Amino acid sequence: MATGALESLEREIERIGARPPVAAPAPAVVSTGLPALDDLLPHGGLPRGRIVEWTGPPSCGKSAVLRRSLERLRQGGESVALIDGSGGLYAPDWLQLVPGEGEFWIVRPGSAGEAAWCADLLLRSGAFGAVALRVD
Repeated sequence: MATGALESLEREIERIGARPPVAAPAPAVVSTGLPALDDLLPHGGLPRGRIVEWTGPPSCGKSAVLRRSLERLRQGGESVALIDGSGGLYAPDWLQLVPGEGEFWIVRPGSAGEAAWCADLLLRSGAFGAVALRVD
């Protein structure tokens, strides 16, 4: 029975005619603010509208790269939100993020589950050029 369905599908594809695959357009990107890193990333930066996960050992520069990326967005006048899922962020260090036309929010939820919920809510709002969820 499966063979009959497969043959039927093949005949239908032949009837319609083969079409070359359509290449997906390159995603819009956000510069990390670090040209050497952008050169290593596909399409020259972080993909806009996609989830990006940075992992690494403590003190390897994850927060520094995040800060530079958010600064680039702020320079372009976009709003950004930083969710402190671990509660270990020293907010005054981040409050001096490059001024811009948009908003800069630091959100401190009470638990990891609430942090994920906050990220989802802020992403769905469409009001932010980036929503960063920081957990340690």
